[in-house]
Amino acid sequence: MRKKGTFFPLLTLVFLFLSAQALAYGPREKGMCMGKFHEHARDAMEALQLTEDQKGELHALRDKLKEKSINIWKELEQLHVKLKESVLEGSGSSGEGHEEIVNEIVGLKGRMVKERLENWIRFVGTLDASQKEILANRLKELREKRPKRGMHLRGYFPFP
Repeated sequence: MRKKGTFFPLLTLVFLFLSAQALAYGPREKGMCMGKFHEHARDAMEALQLTEDQKGELHALRDKLKEKSINIWKELEQLHVKLKESVLEGSGSSGEGHEEIVNEIVGLKGRMVKERLENWIRFVGTLDASQKEILANRLKELREKRPKRGMHLRGYFPFP
């Protein structure tokens, strides 16, 4: 009989503790969680009101960048495997062989960033003056909403 009397208060305490933990962080702003980049990009594209010619050109730009990125990623994977094998093999060689592979990896990553930036420049080049202004305002709004994560947005959009 005594066990039944302590079970209910214990259950109440556990429920209160768990609900307090769930509510401790407060409400989150809709759409500002991690992984919502594509939703913001889609909203910005809708706000730009692109013409059919612009849409076609942007799709072509996206497809070219995607193809180049896939090729670069394949090369990076091959270099990572090559580096892993050479490091784990430990054939007594000095770090020079490893250094060459690391330099190739760095060069490929730099090439990927360069391709992304050139694609961004081409994208902005397809827009007219009013669309550029709309895009700049959207990017400023996003940066103001996420000041702590501003570097993330600058990585994608270097030219507000």
